[in-house]
Amino acid sequence: MKLINPKKIKKGDTIGIIAPSRNTGEFKKQINDGIKILEQMGYKIKLSQYFNKKYYQSAGTIKNRIDDLHAMFSDSSVKAIFSALGGDSSNQLLPYINYELIKKNPKIFIGFSDITHLLLALNKKSSLMTFYGPSLKDLPMLTKKSLFFLNKQLSIDNFIEAYPPFEIIKPGKACGSLVGGNLFVLNALAYSEYMPTVDGKILFWEEIDDNLSAVEFQLYQLKINGILEKISGMVVGHIEKPKYSKERLRPLAEIILDITQKHKFPIIKVNYFGHNVSNFYSLPIGANALINTHKKLFELK
Repeated sequence: MKLINPKKIKKGDTIGIIAPSRNTGEFKKQINDGIKILEQMGYKIKLSQYFNKKYYQSAGTIKNRIDDLHAMFSDSSVKAIFSALGGDSSNQLLPYINYELIKKNPKIFIGFSDITHLLLALNKKSSLMTFYGPSLKDLPMLTKKSLFFLNKQLSIDNFIEAYPPFEIIKPGKACGSLVGGNLFVLNALAYSEYMPTVDGKILFWEEIDDNLSAVEFQLYQLKINGILEKISGMVVGHIEKPKYSKERLRPLAEIILDITQKHKFPIIKVNYFGHNVSNFYSLPIGANALINTHKKLFELK
């Protein structure tokens, strides 16, 4: 199916805010500050009906969160949709989403972490280009340069931009559409009906880890799932480590090179997407991109 590139937004447009996973109770200040930032950019804000709902750890029941998602995509006054934050329950929504409704009402949809479930599912089943980018609660921590990049990406047609410098783990050149998100979620969705094809694509991922042992486990799972056999390139994002971590296991580059030793695709390491990243640069799932380590390029095409 042909990818649907949603219309860009302009000053005065309304951005809808939903909480499809974790409830917002602990993050009121960050969320209110995030709303102010979007308003300062010139946008109007509309909160979903059940935005402040709480059902245990989630922002309402499955039905509450599905109703909010459908309502925002159905509302013609809403031109883009931000996820308020991540969590651990957005996968509950996947069987109940009206993907045809979303396909008929395509809009910018942005979030990350657990929201990877929704970004990938909407890309696969609604043919929608989705954006792996900062959630609303993360906007206040972003640098001015990152916010400027985000605003350009959401508002300029045919936006083409080279991303900041990167570390080379494995040299080479790759061209393909982007697919990716949180590493745990990528493995969780592998072989499900909600996972887009990875054939010939550039895979990007980020993760939260404890001494890199969890990342090593998840990377081996990518290998077991056969994903490494199909991709044309890899972009490794920020890996968040807990503050109590005192011990470091194998170096990340060594782990990656070991697991990918029979693959020739280029691998680069960046620090501008993932958890607690102040210079978050969004990655559009489905957009064409180029990696050329010899020319030190990673850019959208």
